[in-house]
Amino acid sequence: MSALWQILEPSCVALQLQAGGKAEALEELAGLLLKAGKIRDGAALLEAIQVRERKISTGVGEGLALPHCASPELASPVLAVARKPEGLDFEALDGKPVRLLFLLVGLKDKPAAQLRLLSRLARLLRDPAFPQALLAAESPEAVRELFR
Repeated sequence: MSALWQILEPSCVALQLQAGGKAEALEELAGLLLKAGKIRDGAALLEAIQVRERKISTGVGEGLALPHCASPELASPVLAVARKPEGLDFEALDGKPVRLLFLLVGLKDKPAAQLRLLSRLARLLRDPAFPQALLAAESPEAVRELFR
């Protein structure tokens, strides 16, 4: 089983998301994984994320969003992290702007493993100090180290 820091590469961290809204943010997150060579089909990944989002927003509240999906093209799960310190409208369940986004892409044939990774991420985020540390981190490498 992978640890979160093992599936997050510094190249998959955006310290300042450029997106102005939810759709752009999801595109930017998928683009991080595409640019890092983690996925080959950015359009298919984006569609899978959007299908999931149409069920219910993954903007879980308290400035956090955890979009997730599964992909048949991956050999192992991947994580992308993005910050938008000023916040963006992500249609979060509490109506508040989202400042931290975590895109988890799991394996299509291993849904239980994806749920375990989401659970680990949720546990980390329950401690208010963790999101604050992520917002204060000065480099993608520092963001990754916080997951160790």
